[in-house]
Amino acid sequence: DVCTGDGIEPGDVLDLLDRLVQQSIVVVDNHGAHARYRLLETIRQFGLDQLRQRGAHAEFRARHAAYFNRCAEEGARESFGSREQHWLEWARTELPNLRAAMDYGISEADRETDTGVDTGLDTGLDTGLDSGVDSGTDTAIDTGAAAHQSLKTAVSLAHLRIWFFLESPTEGRFWLEKILGRASDVDHSLRVTAMALAGWISLCQ
Repeated sequence: DVCTGDGIEPGDVLDLLDRLVQQSIVVVDNHGAHARYRLLETIRQFGLDQLRQRGAHAEFRARHAAYFNRCAEEGARESFGSREQHWLEWARTELPNLRAAMDYGISEADRETDTGVDTGLDTGLDTGLDSGVDSGTDTAIDTGAAAHQSLKTAVSLAHLRIWFFLESPTEGRFWLEKILGRASDVDHSLRVTAMALAGWISLCQ
């Protein structure tokens, strides 16, 4: 869903990844139940620069955020079920991607208001994110939809209770409150749910 398009079909992705691994452009990690692929930092930065020059950076951030939102929502639906452990392990592994997905909505809201991005907690927690806010050369993104989606991701992770299993409830509350503060146009019921979850986490701390 994230990497397809421009002549790349879903069935082509693994073959292309294998070719990139053979060329030492992509690194594969075979530890754990599933293979994971990553880029060396210098190559990742080069790729980001290329996307920005093509004006496609925002589009691919949107695809990335949408994919991880769908996964987080599925995990929340299956919490307290037989696959809960699977989703908790998934969220733990994909935490950097989930942070980036939630930060996407904040970045888009900040780009709309031109206020800049601050993704660090007042408590000193550094989320380690490159917000990717550009000067406006990317394809226009619906900022309201982006913030709404990011809030759904934060709500799903709170339902999954991943922050308690990571012993980091402060971060879970941070994402809920941060996105609520930036998302001016979200569904009322979603806003109420997010506020309730933030309050619940606060009471548990």
